[in-house]
Amino acid sequence: MKKRLMSLFLCLCLMISMIPAYASQGNIMSTTARTSGEKTENPFKDVKESDWFYSSVQYAFEKGFFAGTSTTTFSPNGTMTRSMFVTVLGRMAGVDPDNYKGESVFSDVPKNTYYAPYVAWAAKYGITSGVGNGKFAPDEPITRQQMAAFFIRYSEIFGVEYETDTNITTIPKDIDKVAPYAREAVLKLWKTGLLAGDGVNFDPSGYATRAQCAALCMRTDQIVETWYSEPGVPKEETPVVVPPSGGNSSGGNSSGGGSSGGSNTVYYEVTMITGTESITKVYPAGTLINTIPVPALNGKVFLGWCYDSAMSNMAAGTDTLTKNLTLYAKLTESVPLTEDGEPNFITKQDVDKNFTVTINAEVMPVRGTDFIFRNITNPSVTDGTADIGQENVSVTGSAGSFTVSSANGGFTAGHTYQIELLNDG
Repeated sequence: MKKRLMSLFLCLCLMISMIPAYASQGNIMSTTARTSGEKTENPFKDVKESDWFYSSVQYAFEKGFFAGTSTTTFSPNGTMTRSMFVTVLGRMAGVDPDNYKGESVFSDVPKNTYYAPYVAWAAKYGITSGVGNGKFAPDEPITRQQMAAFFIRYSEIFGVEYETDTNITTIPKDIDKVAPYAREAVLKLWKTGLLAGDGVNFDPSGYATRAQCAALCMRTDQIVETWYSEPGVPKEETPVVVPPSGGNSSGGNSSGGGSSGGSNTVYYEVTMITGTESITKVYPAGTLINTIPVPALNGKVFLGWCYDSAMSNMAAGTDTLTKNLTLYAKLTESVPLTEDGEPNFITKQDVDKNFTVTINAEVMPVRGTDFIFRNITNPSVTDGTADIGQENVSVTGSAGSFTVSSANGGFTAGHTYQIELLNDG
């Protein structure tokens, strides 16, 4: 019998500005703001120096805008809720929660929660009026247009200057999808580059992750000279040491700009060529090349972005955007049907970094013998198994169903992986 090879390509395409939502993380901000100007060691196991959000998370943590979801985790891909964002905004403004302790103007905001004082502060000054019927919906994920509205309302009510040296003259192509209450706020933030989407669309209904929100916090804090906790009452600023941005070996600036004074957000044009077609979009400096969205073509599998038309120089997992670029999509033909006409190949795009694959088998499948797991994007590092790949994988389960997953807490965002079954059983 001809052995059937079953391949599954999994493309992790998590965009910096529009990452899909994840589960809410509960009470994550119960610690008080730090007052030391000395750099704190990174306590988070899920935030590495090679991550695009490393500097942002460290900055927000040092400043006391964010706490972790535990003493050792930050959950960068966790979804921000409405109560979380108002809390972060209040902390950036320097609000003293004791001034609003025991207050609540919404029926679904218990007075004893960590976020109640900040929600009361935001309601007092018109930053939020809730969602109607006397409710605030504190546990609902906050959308990008809601974030824009909250931030602009605060800035204009309190007289906070947030202008950057960036002046984007375009408008989002999906501006008609922005709710009327948030449209002006979205356009104002879009113009400054502080919340710019993918450079073409804003994605108003998309949810923001904790890492994205931390990046917004760092960018805005670096350009705002004076925050106000109450109208006319300036915040007492706390100095902070900004850690170096990870994953940018070329020394280019991250999208957050410098650590003091004004910010000059730099954008670069990226022309993406797929076969005979090309499209040009704008992305902030520091964007990971392999988080740029991938093309989808029938009968083709995307393997990664290359810098040359010969497809010999593929972008590495840590490469970031430091200049205008032309990228070429490296593609491969999908595996043909089996002799009896059954499909033996499937591609899944935009998967979560914690994806798993279930293998149905009577006995424990062995990597290198029964299946091969490859990192297509970065195949240069071997982890000691018979096949090539940057990450270790684990196999768990019992007779009938086994699960292949990451042994390191998640695969690398922006990378493409292939799992190939070698055994008919």
